[in-house]
Amino acid sequence: MNKKFFRIYFILFGLLVGSLLLVACNNLGENKDGRSINLVNDGPVSEGLEGSSNEAPTPITISPGLGGITGVISNQSGSIPDYTRVYLAEFIPSEEGWGVYILDTGTAISTLVDESGFFQIPDIVPGEYVLVVGAQPERSAIIQDAEGEARVFTISPDEILDIGQHELELQSIPVVPENLPYPGPISTLTPYP
Repeated sequence: MNKKFFRIYFILFGLLVGSLLLVACNNLGENKDGRSINLVNDGPVSEGLEGSSNEAPTPITISPGLGGITGVISNQSGSIPDYTRVYLAEFIPSEEGWGVYILDTGTAISTLVDESGFFQIPDIVPGEYVLVVGAQPERSAIIQDAEGEARVFTISPDEILDIGQHELELQSIPVVPENLPYPGPISTLTPYP
């Protein structure tokens, strides 16, 4: 499979996901069943972003008893790399006051950021999470607090947490050359009896 196929696949997948999000959205502040939703601001204001359009993002809705998170990620070295995702890594506190966060990319909730760095994730199980941001998990950055430690965000039921804007050092996915030599068929293998 070539790179052109993967680009088309990701574009079509992005359009499909975007369409589903548009269908699922409703007015912010009121859920589908008429319940009110609290919007909690827990970060710097993210208005007037350089390079962003003046259109308001599509509001998200959340299911009863679940929470949501929204915010903006900016890159210290310029534009947002392609395929940059925001992952929710579960935070597990210890009795001694420290904790660990676990990012299992197979099961972690994540979303792609748009070209201006905006993201939103609905329907999150209430709990504590660390946000891991990057085009690949092994080349990612975490949102940190003032002491340089992983910042822990608390998702509460029936609330959408707005974390504001956070600037990180994001890395692009390395480009693989297209004309790598192909080693040819492997002829030393014998069929299994």
